[in-house]
Amino acid sequence: MCGIFGVVGSYDGVAARRSLDSLAPRGTDGVDYDDGGGYFFGQTRLAIMDLGIKGGVFADGAARLVFNGEIYNYRALADELWLTKPFAEGDVILCGLLRYGKAFLSRLRGMFALSFWDGRRLLLARDSVGKKPLFYSLQNNSLIFASEIKAILPHLNTTTISKEGLNGFFGFLSPLAPHTIYEGVYRLGAGELLEFENWQISKKHFDTPLSPVRQMSKDEAITRTRELFFESLELRLSADVEVGSLLSGGLDSALVLAATTKIHGKQLRTYTVGYEGFEAYDERAAARQSAEIYGSAHTEFVFGKSDFFAALERFTEYMDEPLNDPASLPLDFLMRGIRDSGVKCVLSGEGSDEQYYGYRKYSEYAKFEAMRSAPFKGWLANYLESNVAYNKEWEWYLRAARDEPVYRGYGENFLDSQRQRLLLDNAVPSMELLRPVFEEFGEVDEYWRWASFVDLRVWLDEVLLHKVDRVSMANGVEVRAPFLDREFVAHSFSIPSEHKLPTSPKSFLKEALSDILHPSIAQREKKGFSYPYMEWLREDGELDIVRHVAAKSGLFSMKNIEFYLKPRKDKGFKHHLWGLYIFSKWYEKRFL
Repeated sequence: MCGIFGVVGSYDGVAARRSLDSLAPRGTDGVDYDDGGGYFFGQTRLAIMDLGIKGGVFADGAARLVFNGEIYNYRALADELWLTKPFAEGDVILCGLLRYGKAFLSRLRGMFALSFWDGRRLLLARDSVGKKPLFYSLQNNSLIFASEIKAILPHLNTTTISKEGLNGFFGFLSPLAPHTIYEGVYRLGAGELLEFENWQISKKHFDTPLSPVRQMSKDEAITRTRELFFESLELRLSADVEVGSLLSGGLDSALVLAATTKIHGKQLRTYTVGYEGFEAYDERAAARQSAEIYGSAHTEFVFGKSDFFAALERFTEYMDEPLNDPASLPLDFLMRGIRDSGVKCVLSGEGSDEQYYGYRKYSEYAKFEAMRSAPFKGWLANYLESNVAYNKEWEWYLRAARDEPVYRGYGENFLDSQRQRLLLDNAVPSMELLRPVFEEFGEVDEYWRWASFVDLRVWLDEVLLHKVDRVSMANGVEVRAPFLDREFVAHSFSIPSEHKLPTSPKSFLKEALSDILHPSIAQREKKGFSYPYMEWLREDGELDIVRHVAAKSGLFSMKNIEFYLKPRKDKGFKHHLWGLYIFSKWYEKRFL
């Protein structure tokens, strides 16, 4: 696990080395760079595999490779390539690309963002699920890329807010690929390949988690799901350092722990975070029960108000873009505790909700989707457009009447009508922001499959994995997600939806893994994550910054800002207000 930085073209060598140094928290076990004249490639390394082998810039003749991530099948690939020990993952990738070209990328099973230079052409690529980030910018005929935007910013002529990035943040909690919050800085999409040659950029998908639906029985689907989950977990338990696991009160992390213990016979250290005095938010009791059932050495961390504000300052300092997920702060606190305990690699349960319909919203939106086949939709669309209501139900009905996909993602926050009032002339429609997702998916002809995919690409890739990468790497911890194995995800999308339709959240997974899942865990009600962040902000008068930044930046309607700042007994628009607050904290640090 690493941070990578590079430039092809003209550059200042001192500035390039400073950019690489800015990624030091992502890799505290070493740094390497090749300042070749006409190119600069560098890497910081967090050593999890092959501790005795030097990582960094991998070279063969004129070819250079820098790589961030883990390739879990690299030893099997090394055998096919007839490599002799010692070798590291980077050696395998470089050899495979030289021998087979870019087609080799789709054989990598793991999480990665990489750069490959063959002496005349630069390739940038990310894994198909998007677990590792990669950003780039074309400035003065030089292509600059990095694991984090902070390494690119010193090389820009100017830094301004991107209209599309701003709308992505407020609409979907985070800017959406290919945009970032900065004009002229772009994020490479998950499964995308960028080629840079003769000062021209071209991009295409080389890999996608989508796979054709196959005719199979439910028993066949369950059998293969089990095989691939156990195999994925076994691959991710392979490390030359101790592997721990995150443990919440939910199903996913409990399944990871159960399979680790019952199938692979390993005992793990597990970690959870709770909130003293706010039992309604606390999952420690449920996590403790899971740890007792499966015999893990369990550690609990208690996150209080002072921890919240300390994490807030750290988070807004190291995050290059605003991210509207309040769970980022207790996660930062938890990751610091894990690293202090001596563990720097943990398993996590991300990904099963999106593949196996674990969110209640899926069933709620399905009723609106059914309206798309209703008669006289044109009349209804005209009526709704003439009678604007500025609430979510109005917008859902309008989408259905226009024959648009009603469901735009689990993390959708400010709807189009709300952004139009908040951002005025800077508003960009959701359908435009989601264009790359539509292009990859194709015709939206089946609601459940679309809901699953848009959440994989938007909520999971751009919010959850974005959060996990930045927060964990800022604290020197690697996170591995067994549910997001390339082969596991491809199989999930190949299962006919009728087999996965939930009778309860993720009922398919519960059935598939019932022999390792304790009944008390299977019967738990799904509990949404929260903690008293808004109470703490109001107690300390912290929300005044929203009004201040809105007035200084000129980005927002002040009347609309006052609407969101108004205290409400029902705590409505809580997540909208948090988005305005975290953006304001981030903006103040960088532009005021």
